[in-house]
Amino acid sequence: MRLFNLSFVIIITLFAFPLPTTFAQLQPKPVVLSTAELTRVNRMFVNDLHSEKLSLKAEETSIYAGHTFLVNLNSKDSINWANRHSEDKKIWQYIIENPKVKPLVFYFDTLMLGPKSIFYLIDLQTNNVVSTVLHEKNQRGTIQVLGPFSSSSFLLQLETEAVSNNDRLLLSEIGVLDATFGERGFGTSDFCEVNINCPEGSSFQQEKQGIARILVKQGSGLFYCTGSLINNTRRDLMPLFLTANHCGKTSSAADYERWVFYFNYEAEGCENPLTEPESFALTGATLLASAGNETADGSDFKLLKLITDVPSQINPYFNGWSRLGITSSGVSIHHPDGDIKKVSTYTEKPLSTSYGGGSESPDEKYWRVKWAATATAHGVTEGGSSGSPLFDADGYIVGALTGGLATCDNANAPDYYGKISYSWNSNGTEPEFQLQPWLDPLNSGTEKLGGMGYGMEVLNADFEADHTEIIIGQTVNFESRSTGDISSYEWFFEAAKESGSFDESPTPVLYESLGNFDVRLVVSNGIETDTLLKKDYIRVLPSVYPNPSDGVYTIDFGKNVPEIVSVEVFDVVGRSVPFTASQQNHQLILKVESIRNGIFFVKYIDQSTQRVLKIIKQ
Repeated sequence: MRLFNLSFVIIITLFAFPLPTTFAQLQPKPVVLSTAELTRVNRMFVNDLHSEKLSLKAEETSIYAGHTFLVNLNSKDSINWANRHSEDKKIWQYIIENPKVKPLVFYFDTLMLGPKSIFYLIDLQTNNVVSTVLHEKNQRGTIQVLGPFSSSSFLLQLETEAVSNNDRLLLSEIGVLDATFGERGFGTSDFCEVNINCPEGSSFQQEKQGIARILVKQGSGLFYCTGSLINNTRRDLMPLFLTANHCGKTSSAADYERWVFYFNYEAEGCENPLTEPESFALTGATLLASAGNETADGSDFKLLKLITDVPSQINPYFNGWSRLGITSSGVSIHHPDGDIKKVSTYTEKPLSTSYGGGSESPDEKYWRVKWAATATAHGVTEGGSSGSPLFDADGYIVGALTGGLATCDNANAPDYYGKISYSWNSNGTEPEFQLQPWLDPLNSGTEKLGGMGYGMEVLNADFEADHTEIIIGQTVNFESRSTGDISSYEWFFEAAKESGSFDESPTPVLYESLGNFDVRLVVSNGIETDTLLKKDYIRVLPSVYPNPSDGVYTIDFGKNVPEIVSVEVFDVVGRSVPFTASQQNHQLILKVESIRNGIFFVKYIDQSTQRVLKIIKQ
């Protein structure tokens, strides 16, 4: 098993305040134990622990990383406390022996400290502190996960005041990353993979900041997957995270609280590094929605909300998404085999197919992607890439990886990504099976949303029309009310004579067809875009003339003549009124002569909708 670099900077995830750049110089130092003192400390051996028997199904496509052992190390056990240096100082200590030097992950159900208390995780093999936990408000709860770290021996040391009642430590599980099913993690991905900071990733440097490797916990099993932070129409930096449903498909709520998300886990340049790079880890999530069924029957998405907000100091990016079509080129950014961040490139338009399918069908659930050879290599995906986002050429997420056949030895085989457009609301009717309620909480009808990060100016596409209900043959004036440093506008007018415009506030726009029509505005600052779609925003009614009249009216439907199913005339209190009607080409001739003068309403139903027109008899 390849050893993990002990400089792995997971320690910074445990602070509730911004870290100063000189923090490493300010870290407190633990009380140093002598060799004689260490021999008196209680200890356990990883080899002596037993886990539940793992049940790994053949169809499990998230990649096995290891397993956990149940333990019960509790600071309430007085036997592990010792007075040191003064009566006001107490130290709780325990040693974990790890003879096979497999990377370990420490799962604390509770790790809460008083204001003057400090917890250290110390590598006794090198006498280095690998993790330090200080007092924190801990508003998100008490669960902490530290690791993975590699050493033959670890010392858990809690230093506190004797009078403190605020210290609570409970280590409930230890995860062991092992090679039972093959070595996983740093440096283990296949030979053809391309690091994200190679030229192939140069256009996606912003998007990569949202990608994280996931250490999935499912019962006593540990697995690797990938996923991405994703934006929502409120643009409130809510820590929403998209991955695949088969990643921890049967994970419990308690398991999700122990998932670990590793951000910025990547090589500095294009070459594979000799030592493991640093990363930033966040612990815990809650499940919001998922496809909830098998990959053949659904799009295999899973949407989580991270328990903690993503700190600004790691420069996170909440990626944008599109539920429209797909461009003919783009990339996937992923962690194959649990390794550092890689990028794979496609240069031919993916097909809409079923999972494992080859023939195109627009209504299917998956994008079928074939990877291209590039200047650096012919990057593909592997186990551990599951859940990774598929980006179009403009950097919008259009899918999340389920699986496929591509390997370095079979690089031209296809992979399959569950479509954002299908995951939107097609896996089921309830919110827990849809992306729509979470990614569009404003119910704006947005079809394409740009990404954003901390400190970025937010583009906000918005517009109004001077009239939203018009008579056929009339025009509408549109006014942009968008905000941000906007350099370009792109309008789309469904069924209008001019289908689009690049003006800031286009006017006039002529409608010659009957119906309810969408209007979409895309604004850009040259880097980011934002889109607002208003569904059925412009309502075009048939013209009625003469109106008022003596009881004979012509209803003109213009170019598009609907197939009228029924017609009804009624007065202002809802009573039916006798009439006769006949259709001539694109017109309906209506006669309501044998009634008194006043205001009446004509209700007609065509194949698509019901409409009501007002007429006046005089």
